[in-house]
Amino acid sequence: EEIDSVTTISKAYKYHYPSMYQDFSKGRPTEVDYINGYIAKIGRENDYICRTHEFLIHEVHMAEMMRKYHHQQENTIQYS
Repeated sequence: EEIDSVTTISKAYKYHYPSMYQDFSKGRPTEVDYINGYIAKIGRENDYICRTHEFLIHEVHMAEMMRKYHHQQENTIQYS
């Protein structure tokens, strides 16, 4: 049922890109802390570990750091 819903919506809006994807691809900070971070925080406050959300937060922050690092490396090489 849930998979059918996601599939139907994905087909109906095939040119939609989630805001987090748009932010990341344009070099902007993502809203991962406001979305998944909030869910993980509520989980911790209620003694429930939201492993998937915690993992996703970590992965997105790692990707953001790598993007920043690569951008700095490109600028260093350009101006050397």
